[in-house]
Amino acid sequence: GSANHVINKTGLDIKAIYTEGAVENVARLNDPNDQANAGFTYGLALEKEELNGIYSLGSIGYEPVWILYNQKRTGKIHSLNTLAQYKVGLGPVKSGSYRIAKKIFEVINIEVDGRKNFLSDTFANNGAKLKNGEIDAFIFVSTNRDSATQDLLHSPNIAIFDFKNADAYSKKFNSFVKLTLPADSLDIDKQLPKHDISMLATTTSLVVKRTMHPDLQLALLMGAKDGNRNSNNLFFAKRNEFPAYVDPLIPISPVAEHYYDYGPPHSMR
Repeated sequence: GSANHVINKTGLDIKAIYTEGAVENVARLNDPNDQANAGFTYGLALEKEELNGIYSLGSIGYEPVWILYNQKRTGKIHSLNTLAQYKVGLGPVKSGSYRIAKKIFEVINIEVDGRKNFLSDTFANNGAKLKNGEIDAFIFVSTNRDSATQDLLHSPNIAIFDFKNADAYSKKFNSFVKLTLPADSLDIDKQLPKHDISMLATTTSLVVKRTMHPDLQLALLMGAKDGNRNSNNLFFAKRNEFPAYVDPLIPISPVAEHYYDYGPPHSMR
């Protein structure tokens, strides 16, 4: 949506590049020879040395951390320590989902690297394995509007982990936030979920090469604002809540900082 608004309002020629996700996006932006100029990522998924070539234009929306499990196989799971005893599917090792899951378990002194019951695979494979019982749980970061995510959420026996101490995680890591998935919000007729669920989430940051021309950065930022304001698909976010600089792990662009403090340049009003 944001890209379309930028194209329509500024005439910029935007081309989408499909990647493995948040970590690869930043690797490409850090490579001066790569054609990528902008991308989406999560601050929590990045190491310090991966931040040197990028600026954040701000976050553009919430991205829930889905912890789904096959309740028929495990029964009701109330804690991460219990979850860690089962076969848990994680994203590819260099994906944002993997790195964020790793951080979540490190807080309770569980190291997922090399642990045999934590299994790294693609989203599609993990989704299929969760449904057929090859794995017991699956942790990934995704918008709830994603069709593959919707499929899992509507699958029989698949439950959503109620992250009761999400607030505590948001105090430990500023880039985490607590969200509430309201009862019936996924399907009113089927009462899915049957009660409010606490979720841990992060935000998706729009990042650019530090060498990108300031005017192009401003055009992208204003396009993202138009996209959020006019979107028909808001779920967790409020209209006009984003873009906003809420993930301090990624350095903010001076262009974006001025925009958030003072609004668009006088000549553009």
